[in-house]
Amino acid sequence: MKALIKKLTPTFILSWYHFFMAYLGAIRYGFPSRKMIVIGITGTKGKTSTAYFVWNVLEHAGVKTGMLTTAAIKIGDKDIVNTMHMTMPGRFFIQKHLRMMADAGCEVAIVETTSQGIAQHRHRGIAYDIAVFTNLSPEHIESHGSYEAYREAKGKLFKTLSGAQPKKWKGAFFTPTSILNHDDREYGYYSAITAPRQISYGLSEDATVRATHVLTTPHTVSFSVDQDRFDLSLPGTFMIPNALVAIAVADLLDLPRKKVSEGVHTLSYIPGRMEEIKTNKDFRVFIDYAHEKLSMTALITNLKQMAQGNRVIVVFGSEGGGRDKSKRKDMAEVVALLADYAVVSDTDPYDEDPDLIVEEIGQHLAESGWRRDEQYFLISNRRSGIRKALSLAQSGDIVVCTAMGAQETMIRENGKAYPWSEREVVREELLRV
Repeated sequence: MKALIKKLTPTFILSWYHFFMAYLGAIRYGFPSRKMIVIGITGTKGKTSTAYFVWNVLEHAGVKTGMLTTAAIKIGDKDIVNTMHMTMPGRFFIQKHLRMMADAGCEVAIVETTSQGIAQHRHRGIAYDIAVFTNLSPEHIESHGSYEAYREAKGKLFKTLSGAQPKKWKGAFFTPTSILNHDDREYGYYSAITAPRQISYGLSEDATVRATHVLTTPHTVSFSVDQDRFDLSLPGTFMIPNALVAIAVADLLDLPRKKVSEGVHTLSYIPGRMEEIKTNKDFRVFIDYAHEKLSMTALITNLKQMAQGNRVIVVFGSEGGGRDKSKRKDMAEVVALLADYAVVSDTDPYDEDPDLIVEEIGQHLAESGWRRDEQYFLISNRRSGIRKALSLAQSGDIVVCTAMGAQETMIRENGKAYPWSEREVVREELLRV
């Protein structure tokens, strides 16, 4: 009934409803974001990992920080699981947790800010001071109508900075700032949006915060910024941009680089993001949230480097319910190009037949030249699919289970959420192979 009402209601009425509810939530909880420096992070991928790097650096430097992300909610060192399957849940949910952060004495709040959340005005009533752009690739196109509309929606976050009221930080007024990925192809679009202050990060020579002298091993990454050395405890070169944002934020807040370096290094775990499942087997197992072309490309490319000539086996699938069906072909092509074996399985099928989703992806793998039951396997039951992937692994191989990440539930028919913990299922199935 709720879905029917939403479908029959004119778009402009829904927009005004969301706008009104956003401000009502802020009023209800007393505009808590005005009492903290608020960092909004937007982009197609890397938002949660970036948020964790920023949070860890600030906390390590003695700045009590709150965080609202897809994976988890943090209020200082207190953890709350985000069970909503949404990066930006309902407006009252956001404002309630911002109030909890302010009341707990948090000086900074980090808020993952999505294009869909912005389209529904969920960013309204949040007083942003720093807006971060990670990257952009086609996703959520069906909900926005076009790639250009998707890009423009994210741009609205940066436009809020031009009218932002400066807040006090360490006795002085903080200048609202945009932090942009200089290496992304959409850097020019977002840098054209006026902000009181604008800085960039990346490997580009023109980046304000630039990573140089990059060194990688199967388990670590290190790089320099200016004269300072930073060592990551998390594998994968795609973690470098996430860490650079944390360094950029720390510089803006005038935190000592020594503390920043320690904060970057001590982050050894991000739930569901390149999260390694410890095992006594002679192969490695990871779970990750990658669920679109760009993130899958970065993930598998880095895993191939880590595998050092051994095989990468990928468990993947695609959401149902009409969510970006175009991703199915894109991800299949990436997997066929970069991985060695694949198991296609359930990933939040919603009200779609999971067997049909799996078969559709399998067809795209076949079109890429892969052979069914030799290079790829179609097993809609995710537990069984994970078991199959683990059984394929040999010494030195890497198995990665994508898309579910740290989610605590799987959404199936009629939108009903069923308990699901990827890491626990992987651990259980490791005992069986």
